[in-house]
Amino acid sequence: MNNGRSIERGDALASGVMDMLVLRVLADGPNYGYAISQSLRSHGLNDVSEATVYSSVKRMERLGLLESTRELADNGRARRYYSPTTAGRRRLSERLATWDALAKVVTSVFAAGDGLDQRFTP
Repeated sequence: MNNGRSIERGDALASGVMDMLVLRVLADGPNYGYAISQSLRSHGLNDVSEATVYSSVKRMERLGLLESTRELADNGRARRYYSPTTAGRRRLSERLATWDALAKVVTSVFAAGDGLDQRFTP
């Protein structure tokens, strides 16, 4: 049983959330795709795939929100490290503010206790 959370591919909301999560991980410093996915897993997003992370990274790189550099890893293989651009840091700040406001609304609606949970449970 997976106790972590899942983000479904192809969902526009999920795509935006994934981009926000990747930007937040990279706000701590440049990193490569596999390490980004490992960081997300360490926070409970257990079934995030490297393909999902790479899709997010490539999309944001095309949009100018991330930049990348190639560096040699200890094993001699080249790795691409990603970091947020100024536009990426600005986008993260905007999205975090939006997320905070949305989370307050969602919490308020779910805490209202107006019987929705009883009407919509099978």
